[in-house]
Parts: sequence; structure tokens; C-alpha cells
Amino acid sequence: MPLIDDSTRLISISYVTSMPGNRNDIKAISEYCKKRGIFLVTDAIQAMGLLDVNVKEEGIDMLAAGGHKGLLVPHGIGVFYCNKDIIDSIKPAYVATAGLINDTNNERGTLQYKLALSGSAKRFEIGNYNYLGIIALSHSLDYINNIGIERIQQRIIDLRIVSSCCRIIKVKGIPIFLIQNLLYSIPALLYAL
Repeated sequence: MPLIDDSTRLISISYVTSMPGNRNDIKAISEYCKKRGIFLVTDAIQAMGLLDVNVKEEGIDMLAAGGHKGLLVPHGIGVFYCNKDIIDSIKPAYVATAGLINDTNNERGTLQYKLALSGSAKRFEIGNYNYLGIIALSHSLDYINNIGIERIQQRIIDLRIVSSCCRIIKVKGIPIFLIQNLLYSIPALLYAL
């Protein structure tokens, strides 16, 4: 049985793998998914804050990323994106007041709950907000934007060039320098600009 067949509704894949740091061709995977009516969900924790991730250009339906890596914030905060064109076709596993429209109505002493889901990704929100995490994420995004994601991405590529050039193998006693495809291989490095 093939891994992907007519019953496949969703493919989930890392934007960049944790180890060895390979960057997946998300746009090609997205095109494959679109032809088959499959949603593409991307785990971008290894990419956010380090690479220029464009959900629209790459055709990503949903993206999630914890903030404790490239977004430079403590554990407990992250980001989630859901394409507005598919949001109504996805029902959340749990419903909380944060994800509802006009969640409660208290008229004439009666409490009525209207379970009308929000039309945005807000429908997936449950629990309490991590206010300190939100403030930290806001400042982190300002920091990243002030440096510039293009500059950060170029620095990562430059570091990859240096690390790639350091890998030498010998074939019949002749040193060979190994250089990988830089667009699809990102090192697990911290950057300092």
C-alpha cells in the first residue's frame, strides 16, 4: 500500500529537519498536494527566524512553530498559521470561549452559549494566553525584523559554505572538498550578527 493514496487528507512535514538540517522543497511538495486535494501542514520550528518563510508563495496550508529556537523566545510560545481559504473546512478538536464569536450572552438572567466558531485561526485557541511569552515574541520579532530576515538567511548560508568547505574526503589520495546544495541544507547553528 502506498503511503499516499486517495484517502490521504493531510501531509505534515518539517520545513527544515532538526538533524542534519536539510531543507525540504516545500513548494514542490505543496504543488503535489494541491493536485490531489491534500492539505500541507508544515512544522517550521527549525526555519522561523532563520529563513524567509512565505506561506503564500510556498502554498502552505497550515504552519506551526515553537518560538524557542530561531524566534529566540522561551518555551511556551509559538506561532500558528492557517490559510483562510480552508479554515471553515477544519473543525477544532476542542472548543473554548477564545475561539468563538460572541461566546456568551447573559440576557435577563439566563446564560446562553452560542457555539459559533470564529472565522479565523482564533477558532483553535484554547486556555489562557501566555502574556509574558507574547511580549517576548513581539520584541523578538522586532529584533529579527530590525536585522532583516534576508540578512539572517544569508548569514546561515555563509556559515553553511564555511562548514561545507571544511569537509574534505580523499579519493585515491586526492583531497575532494564537499559542498552540498545550500538552498536545501541549513546547519543547526546559532547566528551572531
